[in-house]
Amino acid sequence: MQELLNVFQYDGREVRTFMINGAPWFVAKDVCEVLELAKHDTALARLSEKQKGSHTVGTLGGNQKMAVVNEAGLYKLIFTSRKKEAERFSDWVAEEVLPAIRQTGSYTLSGAQPALMAQMSEALAAITQLAATIQDRDAKLDRVAYELDTAL
Repeated sequence: MQELLNVFQYDGREVRTFMINGAPWFVAKDVCEVLELAKHDTALARLSEKQKGSHTVGTLGGNQKMAVVNEAGLYKLIFTSRKKEAERFSDWVAEEVLPAIRQTGSYTLSGAQPALMAQMSEALAAITQLAATIQDRDAKLDRVAYELDTAL
């Protein structure tokens, strides 16, 4: 079974994770961007086939296949990076993200989730109101079209 586990922020960058067969997997593009690895394909070529894979993700543009790395692949990318950012990212993943995933099944940003949920709730209310307005206008247009048809 494959499901979106969480999308979280690391220094303003999005990192998406999935649970695949009970293990956390990370979107390779997100990890490479955090580690400032410009050549994603080259970085992924260093990993064994067991450490990388692909996952179909639903996006605004439709389903897209994305490269993903497992925990071992994540560490290998971190350890082979010469960037200063790699050490900070490694500490954060090892000390916060993975323990949280193991304990609760997800990683939650403290303080950020309620604000995000409030924004999503407001957006849903606005969309619902907009849909009702569109339905009202559509009904009025149907009446006008009917009246025009009967008048002709």
